[in-house]
Amino acid sequence: MDGDLPGARGLSSAPESRRGFAGLPAIGPTAYILIIIFAAVATYLYQLRYDGIFACQARGYAGDAFLAECSARQYGNYEHGAFWFGLEPRALAAAARARVLFLGDSRLQVAFSTPETKDWFSRSSNSYYLLGFGAGENMNFTGKLLEKIKPRAAAYVINADNFFETWLTIPVKPIFADPSTGERYKNKSYWQIPHKYFCAVASPLCGDNFAAFRSEATGTYQLAGAYDADGRRIKGATVSYSRDINHQNVQKYLPRAEQLFSQLGVRRDCVILTIIPYAETKIETARTLAATLGVSFVAPELDGLKMFDPTHLDTPSAQLWAQKFYEAAGPQLERCASGKQTS
Repeated sequence: MDGDLPGARGLSSAPESRRGFAGLPAIGPTAYILIIIFAAVATYLYQLRYDGIFACQARGYAGDAFLAECSARQYGNYEHGAFWFGLEPRALAAAARARVLFLGDSRLQVAFSTPETKDWFSRSSNSYYLLGFGAGENMNFTGKLLEKIKPRAAAYVINADNFFETWLTIPVKPIFADPSTGERYKNKSYWQIPHKYFCAVASPLCGDNFAAFRSEATGTYQLAGAYDADGRRIKGATVSYSRDINHQNVQKYLPRAEQLFSQLGVRRDCVILTIIPYAETKIETARTLAATLGVSFVAPELDGLKMFDPTHLDTPSAQLWAQKFYEAAGPQLERCASGKQTS
C-alpha cells in the first residue's frame, strides 16, 4: 500500500502479544504498574539510605537519648523543632528544673558533654542542662525558648562567641515563619522509631554520616559517624587564638546581653561567660565583653587542643578543657546553685 513505511505491513501483521521494544516480547499493563511501583519504592529507599535518617547509625540512642541531628540532606536538624514544638517534653521539663543552664551553640554542647561535667555535678549534688543548639545558634532562638520553658536556674554559663548576634540561623527561619514546619519536625520524630531498631539489628545497611544524639535528662551530646552530608570524611583541625579585640562587636552585643540578663532573673555574679576554643578563637573580644558587662569570664587557654572537625573539640581536648573550666568556675557555680550568693 502506498505510503506504508518499509516493514510496516510486517509489523502490523504480527500477533499483538508478541510485539515489543527491540524485538522483546511486549508486556501488559499490570507488569508496567509493578515496574513503576518497584522503581518508586527503590528510589524512596535509596533516598532514605543516602539522604534520609538511615544515612546515620543508631549507636547513640542508649538510655534516654534522641537523635538531635543527622547530617543527611533530607533529615538534618531535629533538636530545634523538638524543643520549640514540645516534641521531647521530658527534655523541656529537665531544662526547666535545672539549677545550672548552659547556653550557646554546638561547640558548647560538645565541650561540656564530657565525664568531667557529669562528675562535677554529681559531686555538687546540683542539676544541670546543656541547652545549646547546633547551626551556630544565638539568643534570637534561645531567648524565646527560655520564655516558653520558664527555667528555674540559679546560674548560667554562656558561650559568648556570636551568641549575642542578630541573625536567624538556618533551622530557625522556617520555625518562626512557616506554620507547616511543626508537622515536618513531628515526622522526623516518628522516623526515629524505625531508625533506632532497624539500624541496631542491621547496622551494615545504614550509613555512617555524622550524627548527634541528645540526653533528655541533661542535654548531653553523644556523637557518632565520620562523614558529612556529601559523603566526605570529616577532617580535624587545631585550636588557635586571636588577640584582636572587635570593639564594634562588643558595643553591638552589650544591649542584647543586657536584655538577656534581665530575662534570666539571676544576679550577675551567677552568670559566667566563656568561649569554647576553635580556630582563631575570639577570646579577647569575649573577655572584653564580659568585663564591660561586669560578669565572670572563664575560658582556659590550653596548648595543643585539637578538633575532630573544623570547629568542635575532639574528645581528649574537650575533657581537658572542661576539667580546667570546673577548676576555675566550680566554686562560683556551687555557690550560686546552692543559693549562697554573695553581695
